[in-house]
Amino acid sequence: MNQISEAHISDLMVVISNILKKDSVEVQIYPVYGTQFLIPLKIGTPPMPQILIMDTGSFLLWVHCGFTIGGEGSPAPLYQNADSSSYVEDVVTFQSKNESEETIKRLVFGCSSISRGVDRCSGVLGLGQRPVSLVSQQNYTGFSYCIGNISDVNYDSNVLVLGEKPIIEEISTPMFMVLGKYYINLERISVGDKFLDIDPSILTRIDYQGGMIVDSGATSTYLPEIAFKKLKEEIKSVIDRELTAENLFYKASNNHFCMSVKVSEKERLPFSILGVWAQQYFYISFDFDSMRLSFSRQKS
Repeated sequence: MNQISEAHISDLMVVISNILKKDSVEVQIYPVYGTQFLIPLKIGTPPMPQILIMDTGSFLLWVHCGFTIGGEGSPAPLYQNADSSSYVEDVVTFQSKNESEETIKRLVFGCSSISRGVDRCSGVLGLGQRPVSLVSQQNYTGFSYCIGNISDVNYDSNVLVLGEKPIIEEISTPMFMVLGKYYINLERISVGDKFLDIDPSILTRIDYQGGMIVDSGATSTYLPEIAFKKLKEEIKSVIDRELTAENLFYKASNNHFCMSVKVSEKERLPFSILGVWAQQYFYISFDFDSMRLSFSRQKS
């Protein structure tokens, strides 16, 4: 991927900050393949429709450009930077739920010619915090999203809210940033009314290891192996009595359900991940002023 250096981004910020729009926009988002949520938008002049993965676990907005290896399966046409009269930075247009359009002028983004793992969409909309990210370029004080059933393409209340002060519910938790990613402190895990016997230090971020990332770009939740085994055994013991199926299991076939929790060490991850499957049916707010994140279960 061709990326503009963060030093160059800092120089551009002086110019860009004078012309950015800060109007709030509620963007309809769509589940795909039962794994992720997609955001439709347009880039360029004339505007070219693109379909991007909503990803709180990364910070760069990037799209497949021109000839590309890895983006052949995208349902939208490839962005052709040579055909856009506004390319140096470029114009990005979101369509809100009320069908009005909100435009961001001269947004810095990435242009990819080779991609691995992002082969059925136009690219990625990273919502992390770094100078190059959308939320930083727009000086947003936070963002929020509401998602329902990740397998139901007809659910119409999936929405991403940008440019508006997020609503932090009474029940919230501190968050902190590491390399543009949103971390929260996972302290305990319970199944029903029983808290599992897990050493809290296993879940804590210590010496650049551990902690939990809130990642809408990851499907499953990842836990350290010790915590995973404790959770697995407890679920086995209560599976006939109680469980919250939507956040913990996915239907692999007509007769099989799989737990949507995996072992972080097997993926060589130095941290835990709260994946999008576990975020279903929640309104989730990221507030940069208070550095708090809240989860509020949807009423319906």
